[in-house]
Amino acid sequence: MFPKYKPSRLATLPQTLDPAEYDISLENRRAQVEQLAIRARLKREYLLQYNNPNPRTRRKSCLGSLGLCKSKQVS
Repeated sequence: MFPKYKPSRLATLPQTLDPAEYDISLENRRAQVEQLAIRARLKREYLLQYNNPNPRTRRKSCLGSLGLCKSKQVS
């Protein structure tokens, strides 16, 4: 196959081959899994509320980093 990558004296190790990038402790890996689970749950809740065909509340819509927000009256 391919020989093991050896960094050159003239070039730095690519970030994708840096062991510090992907060799993480079990504790850090569990923390990442927990953060991803929270993020997925929040995203799911948001999308369920946003795509609800019969909303019961007033929804505030913001246009990302532009800071342009407007309220939508939902009846």
